[in-house]
Amino acid sequence: MKKDKTKKSKFIEIFALVVIIVSIFMITDIYNEEIKNTNAEPLSNKKIGWGIKRNDNHEQPDVGSANKNILEQYNGIALGNNEKKYIYLTFDEGYEAGYTRQILSTLKENNVKEIILALSSTIEGETTALFLAKLLAKRNIETSRIANGLPIGSNIDYADELTLLKSLEGRKKI
Repeated sequence: MKKDKTKKSKFIEIFALVVIIVSIFMITDIYNEEIKNTNAEPLSNKKIGWGIKRNDNHEQPDVGSANKNILEQYNGIALGNNEKKYIYLTFDEGYEAGYTRQILSTLKENNVKEIILALSSTIEGETTALFLAKLLAKRNIETSRIANGLPIGSNIDYADELTLLKSLEGRKKI
């Protein structure tokens, strides 16, 4: 029995020693990585107010010339197409705050044929999507939802089951 304890303790000692040696090599490797310096001098630190100037004429608001230049330089989008008929509605997910009639009226007045929902993957978002889909189906308005799933650059190994399920549901052929 004493021999078994000696074997166990020797094994534990050797295992601990191996763990310590491997840890030392890993730490040394981390500290020996080459540090790359970057130069931020060419970047502008000029303060630019980021907002829109609202108007009362039902036209797209002005984003300002500085912001417009930045958007054009980097192919950014701040406002939608003002030449085609699109309606952009924003509202909070969850509790209906009494605007449903106004929204439905606006959709009917503008003969809207399709709605694309961009909602969070939360209980509030799911409930809101279901509520709107049922409501709009009665009015023959096609309703779809942007796909949910894995963000670009993420590792599939860390995805939870619900995210994978949503990713599979939103799949498309390539």
